[in-house]
Amino acid sequence: MNSRIGNGNIKLNLGCGRAILPGFVNADISAGEGVDLIVDLNDIGALRTQTWYGNVQFVYLSHVLEHFPTTLIPTMLRELHTLLADGGRIRIAVPDLDKICRLYVKNIEWFNPPHNPWLGLIYGGQIDRYDFHKTGYNFAYLRWLLETAGFGNVVEIGSSDDLGIMDGSHSNLPFGNISLNVEATKGIKRERTVFQYTAVEKIVGWCADVLLKVFQTLIRIRIALIRRRIRKSLTEG
Repeated sequence: MNSRIGNGNIKLNLGCGRAILPGFVNADISAGEGVDLIVDLNDIGALRTQTWYGNVQFVYLSHVLEHFPTTLIPTMLRELHTLLADGGRIRIAVPDLDKICRLYVKNIEWFNPPHNPWLGLIYGGQIDRYDFHKTGYNFAYLRWLLETAGFGNVVEIGSSDDLGIMDGSHSNLPFGNISLNVEATKGIKRERTVFQYTAVEKIVGWCADVLLKVFQTLIRIRIALIRRRIRKSLTEG
């Protein structure tokens, strides 16, 4: 077991695969060179047995979340929020559906035979049973998921050059970087302002309410006149 697991400044690289980060506890579902911890993120609660649970300073997931069912993601993010220390950060990289859609529309010839349709962007490389995409993200959706899980200060960032490795956050593909890279913090809530109307908006709103009531009254009068005319014609007939 790597000695980093016992110190007080834990940084986790979850779903690391072959992207081993120096100074991190590199965790993956499969054993491999540089993997410090075997963990199946489908059962992420198993991390609660670790002595450092609740005191992690930084969690990194690079092109991992898209491989899990949509219904599981809220549970995973809540668990990741719990394992972090107050002020701890989470950084997530996933394929950006907004970028992929724009790429598809702009370069439709890339997605038609005889060219490879680049389905891996959306559906995963499918080289093994773990390499399938099950959930799609754009920034608005991922931010909402993170905030719902309790995170704050959710921001979109560039690729993770500061971690000292070329990985999925760079998405160094012929057609550019399609990775959505987002960071959030535990213990910092996004400030929510109470919406208030301006004086002009209040006046316009009041006028709209009056006009609506007048309109509704006129409709009722019109209906009453029509009904009276119909009754009169039936009586005279």
